[in-house]
Amino acid sequence: MDKSKETWEIDGFLWLHCPVCGTEVMDYDICDVCRWQNTGIINIDGGPNKITLAEAKEAYARRKIVKIREFDTVLLKNGQTAAIVEKLSEETFIADIGDSPKDWDSITITINDIEKVVY
Repeated sequence: MDKSKETWEIDGFLWLHCPVCGTEVMDYDICDVCRWQNTGIINIDGGPNKITLAEAKEAYARRKIVKIREFDTVLLKNGQTAAIVEKLSEETFIADIGDSPKDWDSITITINDIEKVVY
């Protein structure tokens, strides 16, 4: 069975694997990793998503994040975790890195510096 077609129920809610990145997500929910808006088990094109499922899979496979928003926490390719504090464009962001407010350093990063959205 295709893993993206598996479903299970937890506390009355239907869960499945995101058809784009494989993360466990509730049906009709937005994936925290790739930002795909699930449209149920079928995941039809159109609806809330701006790109097709095939385009989203291709973008994710190339490690191109579908969408990054302000206040997302991302994992950088160098292993650091960063909090997006300002979105300058679709590909450029100001992010805070560090363990606590006294250690934070604001840096400018691009989409190419990001491995994935953590939450």
